[in-house]
Amino acid sequence: MTQPHNTTGKAVPQTRWASSRRHGLGSGPSGRRLKTGGRITILAVLVAVLTGCGTNGGAASTTSGAPDTTTATTAPVTTTVPAAETIFGWLRSFEDTGGTTTVGVEPAEMLTGEAAVAAARQDGEISQNEDLPNDFYIRNPDESTIEFTVSPDVVVTLQACYQGGDCVVSEQVDLATWSVLLGAEENPELEWDWYGAGSLPYEFTVTNETVTEIHEVYLP
Repeated sequence: MTQPHNTTGKAVPQTRWASSRRHGLGSGPSGRRLKTGGRITILAVLVAVLTGCGTNGGAASTTSGAPDTTTATTAPVTTTVPAAETIFGWLRSFEDTGGTTTVGVEPAEMLTGEAAVAAARQDGEISQNEDLPNDFYIRNPDESTIEFTVSPDVVVTLQACYQGGDCVVSEQVDLATWSVLLGAEENPELEWDWYGAGSLPYEFTVTNETVTEIHEVYLP
């Protein structure tokens, strides 16, 4: 016999099935037992009735002992990862208080090529017949600053020059070293000199209003 499928995690008691079969014979009006011929007649009638039901166009109905099982589906949970934003601009302030570092960023726009020349002419930085001395123009008509918290694990990439070696190469430092370089209170033990020395713009990678990456932008 098929046992019910357990969908609750609890023990399912087994159902015992027993047939209600009678072993005694019926008696007639006089209380006497029916003759053998009578038993055969009754059995023949029963067989005929059952046979008629089976051939009356109706299919025999069968019931399964297993319960109807419905499978529930759960919609997948979608986690939205905050998108990182890159802001180009100037570093206007740096403050480290109580273990929390904040920076003030003045956003700007760096243009190159023909767009740079057109913007410089439009802003009156050069005449209409004049070209830029370099192939870039930085525009920041709004000089307001935005304050961001800096992650303690921030990666800062600076432009460096090696004495007697390569110049203007990228070097990564941690937040503590960058803080020392900005304050100029002491000279960290580095094998290179800071090319920009704080005068170059940066690209700040911001996620959830926290700066996670800082990249100093080279300007010729």
